[in-house]
This record gives sequence, C-alpha cells and structure tokens, in this order.
Amino acid sequence: ETLSLLLNQKEGQPAPMVKIDKAYYVFALKDKKPGRIPELGKMKDKINQIIINQEARKAAQDKIKACSEELKKNKPFEKAAKANRLKVEETKFFKSTDKIDNLGQAELFWETAKKLKEGQASEPFSDQNGFYIIKLKSIKPVDENKFNEEKAGVEEKILTRKKNELFAKFIEETKKKAQ
Repeated sequence: ETLSLLLNQKEGQPAPMVKIDKAYYVFALKDKKPGRIPELGKMKDKINQIIINQEARKAAQDKIKACSEELKKNKPFEKAAKANRLKVEETKFFKSTDKIDNLGQAELFWETAKKLKEGQASEPFSDQNGFYIIKLKSIKPVDENKFNEEKAGVEEKILTRKKNELFAKFIEETKKKAQ
C-alpha cells in the first residue's frame, strides 16, 4: 500500500502520512528510475529453471491425484503410493506448533490431520515444498493428570500477561493524555 502510494507521487513531493506499526512516517520520492527488461540471454537459465520447476510440480500433482483416486477405491495406502512411485514416511506424534523432520512447520499437517479419523487418508494438499496425502495412524489422547498439574501454572501465566497488557495500555493512554 505504501509502495503504490509512493510510486504515484511526483519526485520530491511528500506523500501523506502513513502509520506503520505504532509509528507515523512521511515519505518523499527522491527519484524514479525507468524499468528495464533484461536480455533473453541473461535470463535463459532462470526461465529454463522456472519451466522445469513448473513441469515437475504439475507431474507431482498428477501423481498425487492418481494416488488419491486409488485410495478412494480402498486400495491400501502403501500400495497406492508405491504404484504411483510416491514416497511413504511416518512421523512421530506432533502438535500444531512442532516442526516435522524434512517437512518444516507442522501447522498445515496438523490442520489436515485433525479432520481425519484413525486410518483415514486425507485429500491431496500442498505447500511450497510439495504435495501430500496423510493417513492418520492414531491419536494420542490428552494426559489428564499432566494437564491438571500444569493447568494452574498456565492460568497464572495468562493472568499475569493480561495484567501486564492492561497496565501497558493504561500507561500509554496516560502518556497521551499528559501530552
């Protein structure tokens, strides 16, 4: 938003004030340089790599869809994956805030897995690293005893954080009124 505002300004002319986070800024465009189109020779390798990546992603997407169709016909998970030359890996138990080895943040996998029943396979989904189908092997229930032991400490932390937030807000408002 700020960039488009600046690009529409004339050189040297100040732009309207902009609030970013908790501060206000006034920008002025120093100078504009015309855009340039690089020579094809310099971009050829990059273009080839982009095309290769797009084609590889499409091929992977086709394979994962074919595997999903086989799973819908009740073919065993491992056999459907092997028939489509897909890799099957098993993770340890994870939470939404964990990192999964070789995959990264678990949030997307967690959100997909929590909708499944034990033994059920997901629909294909993707992230920037690839395409996936997950099969929920089991759900680890909450340890009630551990939860009850930690509950009081968590409540205290949350209460303290809320008190601090309210106090900081009060101080900020008091400073504004004083000015």
